[in-house]
Amino acid sequence: MKPRCPSFWITLGILYFNIGQNNDSLDALTRAVELNAHIWEPWYNLGVLYDSCNGQHSDAADAFYKCLQRKPELSNVRARLEAQQSYAEGLNEELLGGSLIHEMVNSPLDGKHGW
Repeated sequence: MKPRCPSFWITLGILYFNIGQNNDSLDALTRAVELNAHIWEPWYNLGVLYDSCNGQHSDAADAFYKCLQRKPELSNVRARLEAQQSYAEGLNEELLGGSLIHEMVNSPLDGKHGW
């Protein structure tokens, strides 16, 4: 079964993330991006996954940047991205830990996400 709805894959990615199956979460979220790279939710969730589970701060920053390109008003993502940039420049390691985003976001099943 390979549904063509990004929201399905986003939800599946969140479920996998919540039970600690990070590779499966990555696969599901990547599938959502492949189906519709223009929505912000899978990029947000990829940032959370890379950041909190895998410690891949550079990949997390890339995903959060793409998220902000699609939804610039997300202040928590902007703060996280700024913290990651400070960390990468060796300026503030405490800021990195203090701005961690712990939860993923779901996507509405409204037909606007590539049904």
